[in-house]
Amino acid sequence: MALSTAAAEGLPGGPRVNGRYRIVAELGTGPFGTVSLADDEVTGSRVALRLLPNAAAGRASAAEVLERMARSIVPASMA
Repeated sequence: MALSTAAAEGLPGGPRVNGRYRIVAELGTGPFGTVSLADDEVTGSRVALRLLPNAAAGRASAAEVLERMARSIVPASMA
């Protein structure tokens, strides 16, 4: 994901990810990256984003682990 600063874009608020998500706060950091609270500026929803460290971003094993984690979380959050 591309992270850019709001100041560079001339936009109010925190840094932007993929031009859509405005970072509000960092929630935590671990071996699979940083989880941040963000506002989805397209839907208006508040979301949690996991930003991968550069070293893990290109590894297939890291992507597979994250996909399994996401699949286990989505059903619980929709209940």
